[in-house]
This record gives sequence, structure tokens and C-alpha cells, in this order.
Amino acid sequence: MSLMKNLSTNQDNSLISKESIEEKLYHVIRRDIQNGDLSQGTTLVQGLLAEKYGVSRIPVRSALQLIEKDGLIHKINNKGSYVVTEYNPEEISEMIELSRIIELKIVADSFASLNNFAIKQLSSLNRKILNCSINDFNGLNYDFHLTLFSYSEKKIFRRFAVELRDNRPMYMSVKNYADVQKAYEEHESMLEAVKDNNMDKFVKLYEEHIRW
Repeated sequence: MSLMKNLSTNQDNSLISKESIEEKLYHVIRRDIQNGDLSQGTTLVQGLLAEKYGVSRIPVRSALQLIEKDGLIHKINNKGSYVVTEYNPEEISEMIELSRIIELKIVADSFASLNNFAIKQLSSLNRKILNCSINDFNGLNYDFHLTLFSYSEKKIFRRFAVELRDNRPMYMSVKNYADVQKAYEEHESMLEAVKDNNMDKFVKLYEEHIRW
């Protein structure tokens, strides 16, 4: 499959056109790690990846070097092969719990700034989630949560929350369309709490939402 065909359909084409091949590969390979196509422990060989994405080895090498800096993969020999980083259950549990603590602080802080424009932004993203494929869900859900975070003044909290979402071990909690529908409905309930100016309900709904 060529790299351009492998890009998520929900990405902005005007942005894609400005990206280099290395940048495109970086995002595509990260996405494949996120959605489980490249699972923990998978060996990544440059030649095979170049063939898979329809590019030369040079941009593959550059993309893997960037992903290695994120901690999602690590080199296993001197020939350019990498493996997707594996984490034990205790490490995954700690990262999820840390995300929960930080994100609850962020959304509580963002609540007062969620004006009509913010609600329209989030509602628009959630409508896309309702009609999206399972493959596109991760990206749209990521956009929904990062948009919500953007209304918080806690810049350092936001940075750590994004880093945790970007770099923690990836797993798919959403496995079928019923899960997509559930996420959509929970987002809608949170937005209704914002419209009702009910912060306690909003934070409680968010905490329940990120636990599954």
C-alpha cells in the first residue's frame, strides 16, 4: 500500500501537502502502533516497512529515529531494526492512572472557558465520531480530547497529558462500532453538562468516560 493511501482519511489535506515524506511516515507508523497494527514486541525492519508503505528506506530510517525518541520503539541491533516497546501490566496501570489524575485537573480547569464556540467545536468533532470508521476513531477521539484540553490554562498539565496520550503503551479499548457509539454518547452527555453549567456532573462524566 502506498504511503498516501495509507494516511487516515480524517487528516487535513492542506496540512498533508506541506509535510515531508519523513513526517508522513512518522505519523502513519505511530498510528499503526496506536491502533495495534504494529503491536508491542513487533520487530520493525526498514526494508519491509519501506515496501509496506511504498517508499525508500531513507525516510523510513528518519521516521523510526523520531519514533525512537518518543520511546515507542527501541533499536535491537546495528542493522537498523527496531522493536515496538513492551510494557508490563503494572507500568500500563500506572500510566493510565497518571493520565486520569492529570486530565481531571485539566478538564475541571477548562470548564469555565467552555463557551458556545467551544461547544460548537466539540460537537462538530463528536458528529464526525458518530459517523466514523473504527480505524478513524482514534484520531478523532484524540482531537476531541485535545480540543477540550486547549481551553485549560494549565499549560504544564496539558503538555504532560498530551505526552502521556502520545507515548504511553497503545491499546485499543474501542474494538467495534458499539464502542464508537458509546464514546459518542458519553461525549454528548459531557457536552450537555457544559450547556447546563453543571461542572460537578461534567467532571464525574469525564472520569467515568476515561476509565474504559
